[in-house]
Amino acid sequence: MSVLAKFSIYLPDQPGSLAEFASTIAHAGGNISFFHYDRSIDSSRVAAKAHFRDKGGPDTLLSSLKEKHYLFTKAQHARDEIFVTMVESVLEIKVRLPNKPGTLAAFAELLAAHGANVIYMLYNGELDPESADIAMATASPQEITALLQAINEQGTTTALCTAGATSKRRRTSSG
Repeated sequence: MSVLAKFSIYLPDQPGSLAEFASTIAHAGGNISFFHYDRSIDSSRVAAKAHFRDKGGPDTLLSSLKEKHYLFTKAQHARDEIFVTMVESVLEIKVRLPNKPGTLAAFAELLAAHGANVIYMLYNGELDPESADIAMATASPQEITALLQAINEQGTTTALCTAGATSKRRRTSSG
């Protein structure tokens, strides 16, 4: 029997937060079927749905999230920080990821390893179980090149929407 857990959570607005959160879901045995983050709406709120093999999975996840001090409501004193991002350091991609536990977490960890700060991420398994739209900011335009190279080396299929100050639509790698 499969169990679906739907929830919103508030994460620190820093590179690696989404990766750690997605990894926590994977370690609890969850397979993410919906994941939405949009910095223009709220810089810390993530909405997610995850499927678990049994009802123990969501309980394990809840314990792990509480252990890591994740918040299920926005802190009263929290306020959104405003960061200025150079357009030359923005990367927007559509990525193909196998629909299995831990895949989104592993990809988010790759982004975190390159210091990419996610601006927007949408994965909706009901619309397309193997596609995610991600926009991110890097420390420099050179880091975009390094990140795309790492994605290529990983063998992940991506469609490049925007890189730096230019807009393009092209397939950059296939796995």
